[in-house]
Order: sequence, then structure tokens, then C-alpha cells
Amino acid sequence: MNMKRIILLALTAVIALAVNARTPETWKGLKRGLNFYMVNDLGRNGY
Repeated sequence: MNMKRIILLALTAVIALAVNARTPETWKGLKRGLNFYMVNDLGRNGY
């Protein structure tokens, strides 16, 4: 396996573990709604 594939596999594993670490009790403890921010780069002159 090349180095790029190994790094991608490792990052995917870390993200999967972080997502699975959430419990329903943790989500119930949130008092406010969740905020989502979208960042966009429209490129040169907005095209």
C-alpha cells in the first residue's frame, strides 16, 4: 500500500471512532439547537 492510502485509511478510522463515540444521553443533554456553518470558495470572481 502506498503512503497516501495508509493516511486516508487512518483518517477514516479516526473519524469513524469519533462519530460512534456519541451516545443518546449526550445528545439529550444539548439544550440548544445545533449550528451549522457552510464555507464556500466560489473561485475566481465568484464563477
